[in-house]
Amino acid sequence: NYLVFNVESFNVTRDPPRKFFNHRQILKICKAVHQKFLELQEEIQTIDSKQKLEKWIEELTITINQISQSFPRKVIKHLRVPWWDSELEVNRKKTRALRSRYQRCRREEERSMRRIVYKKQEAHYKWLIKQKCRASFELFCQQLVANNAFDLPYKIAAGKIRKQTVLQSVKTSNGQFTNTIEETIQTIVQALFPTDDSTQETHVQRKKRETVNTYSSTILDKQFTKQEITYAISTMKKKKAPGIDGISIEIIKELHDMNPDILHYTYNKCLELGIFPETWKKGKLIIFNKPGKDPSLPNAYRPICLLSVLGKILDKLLVFRITHLLHINNKLHKQQHGFRNGRSCETANFRLWQAINIALQERVPATILSLDVQGAFDTVWRTSILFQLTQANCPQNIFNLVRNYFTNRSIHYFQDEEVWNFDNQRGVPQGSCSGPLFWNLVMDTALDLPLPQGSHIQAYADDIIVVIRGKNKEEIERKGNAILEKLLAWGLEHKLSFNMQKTIQMPITFGGRLNLRNPPIISINNHAIQVVNNIKYLGVTWDCCLTFTKHFKALRDKTDSLTYKLSTVANEFYSKRSGLFRKIYYGAIEPYLLFGVGAWGNRLKLKKIRDSLNSLQRRPLIKITKAYRTISTEALQVIAGIVPLDIKAKGVFGKFLLTTINNDIKFGSNIFKWEDYENRLDPHNIHPADNISISYDKHKPSGDEIEIYTDGSKINDQVGAAIVVFYYNAEIFNRTIRLSDFATVYQAEVTGIQMALEFIYTIGPWNKINLYTDSLSVLEALNTFKTSKQEILAIKNDILEMGKEKSITLHWIPAHTGIQGNETADSYAKKATTKPYIEKIPKKSFKQLKNAISNVQIQIWQERWASPTTKNGRHTEKLIPAVSIHTKKFSHFIVQFLSGHGRFPAYFVRFGRSLNIKCPCGEVGDTLHYVVNCPFTEKYAKKLIYDKDNLSTILNREENLGLLHSIYQEVNNLVPQV
Repeated sequence: NYLVFNVESFNVTRDPPRKFFNHRQILKICKAVHQKFLELQEEIQTIDSKQKLEKWIEELTITINQISQSFPRKVIKHLRVPWWDSELEVNRKKTRALRSRYQRCRREEERSMRRIVYKKQEAHYKWLIKQKCRASFELFCQQLVANNAFDLPYKIAAGKIRKQTVLQSVKTSNGQFTNTIEETIQTIVQALFPTDDSTQETHVQRKKRETVNTYSSTILDKQFTKQEITYAISTMKKKKAPGIDGISIEIIKELHDMNPDILHYTYNKCLELGIFPETWKKGKLIIFNKPGKDPSLPNAYRPICLLSVLGKILDKLLVFRITHLLHINNKLHKQQHGFRNGRSCETANFRLWQAINIALQERVPATILSLDVQGAFDTVWRTSILFQLTQANCPQNIFNLVRNYFTNRSIHYFQDEEVWNFDNQRGVPQGSCSGPLFWNLVMDTALDLPLPQGSHIQAYADDIIVVIRGKNKEEIERKGNAILEKLLAWGLEHKLSFNMQKTIQMPITFGGRLNLRNPPIISINNHAIQVVNNIKYLGVTWDCCLTFTKHFKALRDKTDSLTYKLSTVANEFYSKRSGLFRKIYYGAIEPYLLFGVGAWGNRLKLKKIRDSLNSLQRRPLIKITKAYRTISTEALQVIAGIVPLDIKAKGVFGKFLLTTINNDIKFGSNIFKWEDYENRLDPHNIHPADNISISYDKHKPSGDEIEIYTDGSKINDQVGAAIVVFYYNAEIFNRTIRLSDFATVYQAEVTGIQMALEFIYTIGPWNKINLYTDSLSVLEALNTFKTSKQEILAIKNDILEMGKEKSITLHWIPAHTGIQGNETADSYAKKATTKPYIEKIPKKSFKQLKNAISNVQIQIWQERWASPTTKNGRHTEKLIPAVSIHTKKFSHFIVQFLSGHGRFPAYFVRFGRSLNIKCPCGEVGDTLHYVVNCPFTEKYAKKLIYDKDNLSTILNREENLGLLHSIYQEVNNLVPQV
């Protein structure tokens, strides 16, 4: 029998290459659009219908694309070998010439001589090629990771390189497999983007649809401001793929800088008419394979849609307005932790722990239900979203724009020269800025459901967690079934369903009140929910015993795997640059290990968890220090200068409690009160149109009118601020204030500007007032559109209010450059630091909190390292008695000396690798022997300068490090291999 194959072309999904424009080309595009706008400005201002608005959007898009297509595509020429140079060119010619002479020669004796000469030259030529190639690769490695340690090598090792999507035949609803790419795409789209069938709606759903269709409000929201649009553009990431129109954010940003009227007119016409242009409703569908899923199933693919940048900016403007509306009407549920300001995965895990802890304190049984809404973002009923906006008394123009935003949406899949179009009738638009906000509007209604007493419900986006506690198992079953009935009814009302495979229950067996052999039986649609002994929630694996053992085991496996891959796959990039791996540890590994501290932070009192955390550090620290694997973790931490992970975790958890949960904490022997530190303002308190930025310039003083100079100073840990006022170069007023000693110079500079505004308030109307400061950081804070600092917001409001009667201009001037006003203000600020009493006590900054916690961490670490109860690392403690995060970088050989683990006879005997403890000189070959009295290393040892009675002083001198390296390099050659 033969196997017969029918080979046909089956396309692999490939996107056409993006076309990137340089700055000159972008300027040319923007100038053309600017000219087109000037030509049609009068016509644009009179737009009063959907047709006219759509025509202008089409003109705008065509103009950009016409200019874009006129630029020639960059042709990638054949790449030259980067390491080839003139020296290799000369050697190649010489080698070829010698080979030619050898081959032409016919005399035997001369031929053999010429062969020898040719072979020598050929060998030299090959060696030179290898050397040049290796040196070039070394330079490439250095350049690639010089500015970013997380570049290509790290991405390769961490598996962050996206693989090309490969589509295959998928199973249709009738069980058959698709035969063409068109059938495959259609089946996947039908599964991921269901249609909206209004004929099957219930009475409640029909009432909601009627409410939405007849909604009317007399409230109209303000027009979009130019600053609001500028801020929305600034929040868009650069170098992102554009939508179908091919317009990138770089073009839009430059266009808005050149002529802000274009987008200002356009977006306000959209708001006025309640029209979201049809062109911006089209999404370019991109499909990715879900890892670990069966590719023959339609749901095994993850869709994203590339939308028009112009539409995404308008979408973001709507997000700002609606979020403010919901915030002031208290419509944002406190138990929704996803896509919310001040909420995160950490707060979600922390609230889950609090809910469980209530049951533990009451000594009652409890269980956790984890539910997942199937295809939540892609299937949510849009009428439900609009209905929630009506309940929030949404302004009519915003509501009309959102309602139009949801109508006639479509997605388009591009494959080579073909395009397949599909209607998109349900769900929030993929890739949109407003998707998470609109989903939360619907999800919050589930969180508002009246649940039985003793129940807790929370969500992170579409992940729902319910904690049920009761007097016994039977009560938990009754409550659980009642809760699921309500959630199922809620889902049906919003045309949503739950994923049965991902809906699970985990009884809390801690304390022995429930057990996995006889768990509560809770059903959904007459099917008992699967009972498990652990669940993964937002990156943290919770187990029924609350030990987090499986969580830390998974962290260990992932960390060890990444460290190993960085040592193999990317070894050429990091082997000679240990500082880069230290950056990777601080930037990626340590945050990854400490993620989820909101869940297990309260369990740091357990020694098992503290030991687990410290053991997670071993592999990365061995990589950083290049130490032997037998070294103790305690010694590794000190040699590497990296804080033990359990102490670091306590600091991170304490900062989380203080700044996010607003709890006082005790860390070490210190007590931190959250009232002592700055409070961040919620940026949604202020209407987006009312946000302002105060601009400044860098003009030098002219000596005209009133000129006010401010300055802040910190001398001998004492802080002062001052202002001095000049009128036509004559000093007429000055004022000084001393601040608390813990205040920062930044706070002093802010105080100086506040004093200047207080003076301006007293002088009445004035034509021109110039305010000069050398604090660029304060001016930049005032220039930002949104701020979370109360003092900056107050200064903005004061300038805005006083600007109605006075002309106030801010200027930056460089410090200590001989400007009279600045030098005078500086001298007054220094005098203010010597005042005998403190006049202002500002809140402490978050940077001060970070430094204070860091200092306590070092203190706790030092006490542990010097404690008599610490048994490990005593040899290292003699050499490094004081811990520090600013330790010197030690070579592999010096680390052997510091740790006592290296190529020494005593070490080999200790670990059973040898029976001979003697050095070749006859003495015991331990670590210190080669520094003190070994004749083989005496030539280096006698040059060491240190206190013989205090061995730790050997590391104080930089010259000693080089000598120690040479000593133990000599030992490496001296001691035989075992």
